Amino acid sequence: MATLAWALATERAIGTNHPVLADVVNRPLRQLLSQSGHNPDSNPFPGLFGPVFNVRAFGALGDGITNDTPARDAATAAALAAGGGIVYFPPGQYLHTTQPATLVGTPGIIYQGAGRNVTHIVLGTAGLALFDLVAAARVQIRDMWIGSASARASGYGLRSINPGYPLTPTAELIVERVTLQNLPTPIHCDNVAQSAFRDVRYLHSIASATVGIVCYLIRTVAVRLEDVMIIATTGSFPSDGIRVDSDSDTVVLHRCEVVLGGNGSGSAFRFMNSVGGSATGPRLCRLTDCYGENFSTGFQINDARDVRLRGCHVANSTLAGFDIEGGDSVTLTDCFAFSNGQHGYAINGGKGVHLIGCTATNNSQTTSNTYDGIFLNNANPTRVIGCRSGDILTTYSNKQRRGLSVFTAGHTIIGNDLLGNMTAALADFSGGKNRILDNEGVNSHDQVSADRGDTSQTLTVGTDVAVQRWATTLTANRSVTLSATGAFNGAKFRIVRTGLGAFTLDVGGLKTIPSATAAFVDVEYDGSAWRLTGYGTL
Repeated sequence: MATLAWALATERAIGTNHPVLADVVNRPLRQLLSQSGHNPDSNPFPGLFGPVFNVRAFGALGDGITNDTPARDAATAAALAAGGGIVYFPPGQYLHTTQPATLVGTPGIIYQGAGRNVTHIVLGTAGLALFDLVAAARVQIRDMWIGSASARASGYGLRSINPGYPLTPTAELIVERVTLQNLPTPIHCDNVAQSAFRDVRYLHSIASATVGIVCYLIRTVAVRLEDVMIIATTGSFPSDGIRVDSDSDTVVLHRCEVVLGGNGSGSAFRFMNSVGGSATGPRLCRLTDCYGENFSTGFQINDARDVRLRGCHVANSTLAGFDIEGGDSVTLTDCFAFSNGQHGYAINGGKGVHLIGCTATNNSQTTSNTYDGIFLNNANPTRVIGCRSGDILTTYSNKQRRGLSVFTAGHTIIGNDLLGNMTAALADFSGGKNRILDNEGVNSHDQVSADRGDTSQTLTVGTDVAVQRWATTLTANRSVTLSATGAFNGAKFRIVRTGLGAFTLDVGGLKTIPSATAAFVDVEYDGSAWRLTGYGTL
């Protein structure tokens, strides 16, 4: 069995048709394998179909010094001539100093390595595309490292460009268990459909290395990214980590992480329409359990339709954690914005925007008491329901200003916990009508104060609960001052006097409860001043 195992391993590493070792090694191996009952021509890669073309059998040395592009192209040509197959790269450093052949049409080629720790596809000259596709179909890239050991001014890891959009896209492209490193353009996909990237990593480990958008998807349809990790151990990215651009449709991101050692100037995740004109922004996009850290913005939606983010987390952005500038039908559920420089969630545009069960905590880290957990300045109705916005960690010296600030009208804000902020739980500067109900830290008529005693008081929205009780007998005329600080359109107080005595209780100069009278006074803020809305005796 040990001899058979050695035979199998050597067969795979050297190939059945090695021009030098064919008689010395391959013939005895094939005889031994045949005698053992093993078919020497069977596929050594379970789950993959097609004949195997070992690049070493076509002259590749994998020594990191010799240009292996011609040998690789020869193996690929042989696979194409056979109607498709597996182009196998045994362990080695496969240097490329000339452009590999571009795959066009429906080749059915699988580029298979021995593992990303042992099979290295090396960019040896700037400007090359190590894997280049044009309207290709059924191409797979598996189990290898693709990159450069030094800084390059230009070059691609994977480039798929189809100038014939929307006809004949590159389809059924599968990239699995692949690491890309120190490439100017790691992944560029234009007009790609029915494709998937699984367990793919990009590592930026040379501070001076040029890098643009790490994973760029434009005009892509039915593409899934799963367990994709983008990380810089040194330096930073000047652009986006993952960008989904114009005319893309049905893009799924699951458990993707974009993390930098230093702050980048782009967004970890961005959805936009850079083409403009008749092009549209991406639609039907789903992100689950994705994470962004140390970018300018974590998740930015400039123009997209029907976008769902669930369980996504962003931390340490220099600007907003989540930035929604436009789009239609954008829903964030169970997302988490922590320790970002400015707002946790900045909602400045978009139709049908929903925040449901999201958390914003310890944001405004650039300047304390300047930015909010949730900043709402959208001209279109937005729903914020069941969210938590307030500082959880008391060890952070910089604090969120408010749990939620509202600058436009027409929104629904219900059932949120807005406690634990520096200035106020909520402030409404819209001057219009918003539906604000049952928010913790914001006054509502299901909250009743303790007895205010025989005293005058100043009431502040966000600090004092909605129902204020004077149950002690007054020994002098007392007054209630209604502060405009933190007051929002629709904020209310009810002042209830049950303690009697021969003195009055004045409520904001709007109504005076007479001496020896049990009564209530209702007031409401209209966006500019407090108004009397009700009065009655008890």
